[in-house]
Parts: sequence; C-alpha cells; structure tokens
Amino acid sequence: MVDPSLACAALNLSADKLMHDHEVFGLLFEALVERDLRIYAEYEDGKLFHFRDNNSGDEVDAIIEFADGEYAAFEIKLSSGSIEDAKNSLINFYKNVRVKPKFMCIIVGHLEAVMHDKETGIYIVPFTSLMP
Repeated sequence: MVDPSLACAALNLSADKLMHDHEVFGLLFEALVERDLRIYAEYEDGKLFHFRDNNSGDEVDAIIEFADGEYAAFEIKLSSGSIEDAKNSLINFYKNVRVKPKFMCIIVGHLEAVMHDKETGIYIVPFTSLMP
C-alpha cells in the first residue's frame, strides 16, 4: 500500500486499538517508514528494496540502492527495546555480503536523539529526524 493510513482506515483501526496491538502497530510503522524512505530515495534517484537471504536467514527491512551502485541498509523498529536485535541483524548482514553497504542505520519510533555506535558504525536515529 502507498500509505499505511489507508490500511488503518480499511481495518477500522483507532489509536486505542493500535496501542493494544503492538504487532500490528509495528508492521504499520515499518510500512510508514518504508514509504518515507522510498520518497527520499527516489528524490536522489535511488530505489528501495527489502533484503532476505533464505539460505543464511539474513533479513534487512530496507535497502536503498543508488544509481552508482552504492547502498545503505536499514532496520526499522518501533521501540528502543529492539535496538540490540536490529544491530545484530545488520552486523550479520554486513558479515555475509560481499559488497558492503556505505552505511547502516536503525530507525526507531520512540527515541530521543540521533546516536552513532562507534563500535559497529551503525547510526541509530528517531523516525522524526527523517526529512529531505
């Protein structure tokens, strides 16, 4: 879907219903972030993809590939409690790919500030910091 608010309307989901269904809320949040990433990527002549390797089990929520072949890998999490899982996912992905991403980032719904993990090089940013 182009906009996750359409899914909310079609399913008659209120804010109260979403607050009590963390799984659906997380899926819709991921779709919202992917929508925004696609808009920003297209502005820079990039394309948005999802990555999954059925052999290794590696999965990355979003890959933005640019015209020059460079790319970035993103994990999308609703809350900061999932940051470590997201880091591990990106680290495993990094170890298993031949062509390394230009940068890796975790986008979090509930986060106060932009952070940079010096050990892994992964950026951790609040969703509200996304803008062209």
